[in-house]
Amino acid sequence: MVHNSSFQTVYIIYTFDKYGCGQNWKKHAETSDHAKAMAESQTLFDTKKYKRVELKQKSFNPHTSQWTAQTTHSWGDNKGKAKQVLLSFLKLWLGALGAMTAGFFQTQKS
Repeated sequence: MVHNSSFQTVYIIYTFDKYGCGQNWKKHAETSDHAKAMAESQTLFDTKKYKRVELKQKSFNPHTSQWTAQTTHSWGDNKGKAKQVLLSFLKLWLGALGAMTAGFFQTQKS
C-alpha cells in the first residue's frame, strides 16, 4: 500500500453507543485536522447520545511503511471501571485479613 508522504497523521473518532448491547464501537469520522477532531469529539460526547467517545491518532512512518495508532483522548464514564477496581481491592484485602486471622488462630492452637 503506497501512501502520500504529505498525509502523515490521521485522527479517527470512535463512539460507543449508550443504548446498545455488547461492544458497539463505531468509527464516526476521520480527519487530518487535530483541532477539528477534538472539537467534534467533545460535541459528540456533549450530546449524551454516546456512553464513550475516543479520539485515536493514526500515523504513517514512511521509513518503515507502517501505520501506528494510539488513543490520544477519551471522553466518558469510567465510574464502572473504578468501582470494579475498588471492589477487587476490597476482596483482596478481606482475603488477606482472613488468611492472617486463620494463621493467628492456627498458631494459638499449637
